[in-house]
Amino acid sequence: MSAKHLLPIFLIGAIGGPAHADAVADFAAGTTVLVRAATVGFGGPRTDTNIALRKRAGTLDFDLAAADLGIDLPITLHLRGAALGGGRVRFTVDQRYSPVLALPAGHWLAHASGTLSAVALPLPGTVGTAQGNVQLTLDRASSLVAEGDWGTMTIAVTSLDLVGGVPQPPLAGFVDAGRGLVCSDRVATARRYTVWLGDVAQGRGALVQAAGPRAGGVRLPPGFVVPAGARAVTVTARIDPGFVGPARLTAAAGGVERVIDLVVHPHNDCLTR
Repeated sequence: MSAKHLLPIFLIGAIGGPAHADAVADFAAGTTVLVRAATVGFGGPRTDTNIALRKRAGTLDFDLAAADLGIDLPITLHLRGAALGGGRVRFTVDQRYSPVLALPAGHWLAHASGTLSAVALPLPGTVGTAQGNVQLTLDRASSLVAEGDWGTMTIAVTSLDLVGGVPQPPLAGFVDAGRGLVCSDRVATARRYTVWLGDVAQGRGALVQAAGPRAGGVRLPPGFVVPAGARAVTVTARIDPGFVGPARLTAAAGGVERVIDLVVHPHNDCLTR
């Protein structure tokens, strides 16, 4: 699996409690699929189509024109999706034509089949799209098979980049929920922060991406979810023992990022107030 998948997977793994992002369920709930790019072994290079397709809500199935994959065949592929667990989805194609389907130059097609194996991941909070909150990419080499007057032709699909799911509201606020100075201590301490969205979270909840300073000192959960139907959630940051100094905290959702510049004072500053 490529490195670009690691951050969203880490975010999912960091989320605890009953609220959690379910990328496959959100993709099924969506009504649009955007084909951002595809690489196939038929007719050459990667094609950046950016074509939005309609999809029925409540299913993983959708229809995809062969041309959207860069395949020069005038057919529509009926992809039937099945959830395999762990964020993985298998799309199958099995279309028989009787009578055979006439193609240009006197050719004909009798059967189109194949399997596309993909992984569904929540889009990072720093990315916002009108098409949804889920990205689907192939997690292994896949292929389609076309049977016609030429015999059997295997068409390799080496990459596929789709976006779908449920559009989520952008981040509207990120504030310190505590009062008074933040001071260091000999043991780890905590500070609570609240994030809220511009509207209620949709689908199975809105993923918020968060981060503290790379060097450490103050640690936020890297990913947490605003539950469906809610607008806000409060999370706890951990301040490392003995840490003193500035720390920039960030939160992002729906393509909008907010920043808090925290200063952790020496322990004695809190004792003298």
